[in-house]
Amino acid sequence: MGFSGTCKVMSQRKEVSETCPDRNKYLQSLQSLQGFPGFADELLYTAPIFHYNGKPVYRAEQLEKLKLGAEGQDQTDRMIHRLNDPSLTAEVHRFHVMAQELERLEEAIAESEDRWGELAGMHCKTIRQLEMADTLLRIQDQDEGLVDDVLKEDKQCGHRA
Repeated sequence: MGFSGTCKVMSQRKEVSETCPDRNKYLQSLQSLQGFPGFADELLYTAPIFHYNGKPVYRAEQLEKLKLGAEGQDQTDRMIHRLNDPSLTAEVHRFHVMAQELERLEEAIAESEDRWGELAGMHCKTIRQLEMADTLLRIQDQDEGLVDDVLKEDKQCGHRA
């Protein structure tokens, strides 16, 4: 897929778009846009918007045959090899790596959510135990008792409060 798209530049004041038939034109258009007021000091982002020019957009079920361990993976790998396109081979490899990493992260997130649920439940039980023991009132009573004790000791020693 060659570069074909629109150069879209956002600044805080305005959005500027230019059609860019290739990468060099894209870079040139970025340089030409620098003349707009507020462009250089307020640039938010710049990114090409690719046009697929009739290329297909794959659905998830169509991509299943490219996944590692898919039925017929050996045949798919042989066909990719026979195409003798290093760029295509690299893209399929990147697809495999990204799919594996996504799967690993999904599993880690699910495990973390389970663990979080367990900890939240245990924390709620701990709070309930504190409530059942009336912990805060007992601490407050103890604190007030210590103050009373200190005041009594001061009176006994002849100090004034």
